[in-house]
Amino acid sequence: MSSWVNYDHVIGQLQDAGLILDREVVPNNAWQKWRVEGEDKERRGRSILKEWTSGKGDTFIVGLAGVWHGNHFDQIKIEIPKRSGERKIDAEELKAMTAARKAVLKEAEASAKAQAKRAAEWAGIVWSGCHPVTEHHYLTRKRIQPHTARTLGAVDMDRLTGIDRDNADRLTRAGACLVIPMHDVDGNIHGLQLVTDTGKTFWPTGMAMSSTFGLLGHFPRSGTLLLTEGFATAASLHEATGLPTAYAFSAGNLGKAAAQIRKAAPNLRILIAADDDYLTDGNPGCTAAAKTSAEISHCDWIKPDFLDDLGQDRRGGKKLTDFNDLAILVCAPLTLARQIHAKLDSLGWRDGAGASSGAGALPQGGGDSGSVPMKSMITVDEAVARFWGTYGLGGKTLFDEHERRLVHRDDVMNIIPPRQWDNIKGHPGWRVARDTEIGFDPTEQDAAIRCNLFGGWPSTPKAGSCEALLGLLEYLCSNESNQDEIYSWILKWLAYPLQHRGAKMHTALVIHGPQGTGKSRFFEAYGKIFGPYFRVLGQEALEDKFNADWAEKKLFILADEVLARQDMFHIKNRLKGFITGDTIRVNPKNVAAHTERNHMNIVFLSNERMPLVMEADDRRHLVVWVPPKLGTHYFEEVNAEIEAGGIEALHDYLLNLDLGDFKPWTHPPMTKAKSDLRLLGESSEQRFIEEWLKLELEGPSGQILPVCPCLGSHLYKMYELWCERHGERRRGAKELISCAGKRHGWSAGESRATWVDANDRTIKKRKMVVPSTADLAEALKRVPESHRTYNKHVLPQPETVTLAEWLTDGFLTFAQAAEIEL
Repeated sequence: MSSWVNYDHVIGQLQDAGLILDREVVPNNAWQKWRVEGEDKERRGRSILKEWTSGKGDTFIVGLAGVWHGNHFDQIKIEIPKRSGERKIDAEELKAMTAARKAVLKEAEASAKAQAKRAAEWAGIVWSGCHPVTEHHYLTRKRIQPHTARTLGAVDMDRLTGIDRDNADRLTRAGACLVIPMHDVDGNIHGLQLVTDTGKTFWPTGMAMSSTFGLLGHFPRSGTLLLTEGFATAASLHEATGLPTAYAFSAGNLGKAAAQIRKAAPNLRILIAADDDYLTDGNPGCTAAAKTSAEISHCDWIKPDFLDDLGQDRRGGKKLTDFNDLAILVCAPLTLARQIHAKLDSLGWRDGAGASSGAGALPQGGGDSGSVPMKSMITVDEAVARFWGTYGLGGKTLFDEHERRLVHRDDVMNIIPPRQWDNIKGHPGWRVARDTEIGFDPTEQDAAIRCNLFGGWPSTPKAGSCEALLGLLEYLCSNESNQDEIYSWILKWLAYPLQHRGAKMHTALVIHGPQGTGKSRFFEAYGKIFGPYFRVLGQEALEDKFNADWAEKKLFILADEVLARQDMFHIKNRLKGFITGDTIRVNPKNVAAHTERNHMNIVFLSNERMPLVMEADDRRHLVVWVPPKLGTHYFEEVNAEIEAGGIEALHDYLLNLDLGDFKPWTHPPMTKAKSDLRLLGESSEQRFIEEWLKLELEGPSGQILPVCPCLGSHLYKMYELWCERHGERRRGAKELISCAGKRHGWSAGESRATWVDANDRTIKKRKMVVPSTADLAEALKRVPESHRTYNKHVLPQPETVTLAEWLTDGFLTFAQAAEIEL
């Protein structure tokens, strides 16, 4: 220790900074962690020290230290000494020592960046394992919806490569806490805020907080965005106003978050909803908001107004500071909306250029859509803030950021001043997006999408009664012996796209049966949760080459009496693509065709016995044949429930449904209705072979036709007899042989070496049909021991019998049972 000239001085500086030096201080150019005076046992203190030897032969310690508070590092530079014993350090040594300290700082910055990168990777892994929120005391206390928050799930620590003990322990102690994402403008997760029973904490230590914020709703490029300190404040304002709302996590991060947002969206107006820290010296909430609004263009701020109608402060000296506190205190979200809208009006920010168009909102009727009326004429600046040019869509298609849709340039020309198009294109704020950067992204997480056709979720869940609606769905499933399993599976299928917005299910529902059973009533009610992203589809619309009216920007499709019969191959193939395809080609009228991500989930309704062809190995459909219709009194109950908020209650119920291990690819349960539909969709030759394998076919005199190798022409003769008995239209021999040959492990239509007969072993080529070994074994199991008349060699081929002998035995056995003269 004595070899370092300034060792005692460095120790003193570290102690003055509050670090508890409970282990040896080592100047090895690596970070050391320390507990901090007056704080808990977490090691939030840090130091990075390096030894440096001057040209005079003296060895010094240089470097820096500090303390992590939240995710802010309060840095302390180790002061450079002026003397080495009795000798004064000269200017050249000071200069070299300063350079050495700067090198440590540079290395520390590189280390911090590497740590931030690791922290982001850890946070992303933990976030991906989080679950949708069902309930949490923080949400209940704050009276807010979960929005982007999740619940911490089980964490596989082995996936968090290189994680340190402190971060691992903090995560373990957090338990099933509420998790709030911290991301950048591109949606990349940098860290997490954990809301536990004991308070809030940021995780992991070392994340790059200065570039992070959270967001409720879509990220707009123009119009108005609200910016708050905390998540609860953002949730209250977003629910009250419908405006996109960001949260910066702290007053100190408001300016940094606003700067990031401004850089990504130069034309966006930012209104900071400040915390009124009236009981704290300097009111840091309002001070930070005022400072940020002064530094950021097109930015202003507002604090919550707690005064009642008599001008008295409702807080009564209590620590109530933000808009969430106000919402809880007055129990009226409308109060928040009025204060925000009044501020926007005073700023002139609610005009046609700056206000939200409510593109995701449902029309209310009476000519009032709830959105800002469209202006008949807009300025060049307003047009530049609202529209985007496009590249790759023919040059005449624009993206309307307010309406969240693609429009023809001629429509825009009608609402701008004459001869101003060139001025719009020459404007410094004019934006152009590639066709690949325009898309329908309900997840709002795709960094490649700059122009999102999704305009926000159109409906709001609300706790209430939906028992009649759920009872109706349960009744629709009651024809099946496994009705509870089917009902549970359908509920999870309906809930998954609501809990995981934009999720594409790999399956579809087919609900068919008698009229008047309520199948349309239930699924139309469910569809209203999706607002404008829902469509009832008919056959005519499906076959229309211009499909924008139904395929563009859709999350849920109710296909009512859409048929895909055996002879309608184009419809069958198109529907298959809608169910399983990743993308969909949209061809709107008057606008260039374009490709969207396929987020559609489909329910087929029909009164027909065979609404679509069901393949034998189908895994894409759950099929239900509904029971007879219910009495009108039940539908009166359903209608009354819907009028009383049943759809909102159904939305809330499904959002909070426990999905267990259900995934979009979870196979649907088998139903009798599906088996029947699959049978109806089979060709006559398929059904003939299936009945043969089940030993359900009889020869001319009523004897069972054995399942064994046989001559193709002999099998066709029995097929002709079967068609005559069942009134089926007979298909050709080629179709039957082809059908047999396509079955797994079968051989059909090939010339095989057999004997002339059982006594004459001369080789004779015959075109045989040979079932698979597995099918032969299964067929044999169906024959009672006492009734087996098979030749011993007609079993799956024994090792002791040659192939020619085995095929000959089968040929003779089948011909005998079929009474065919050889």
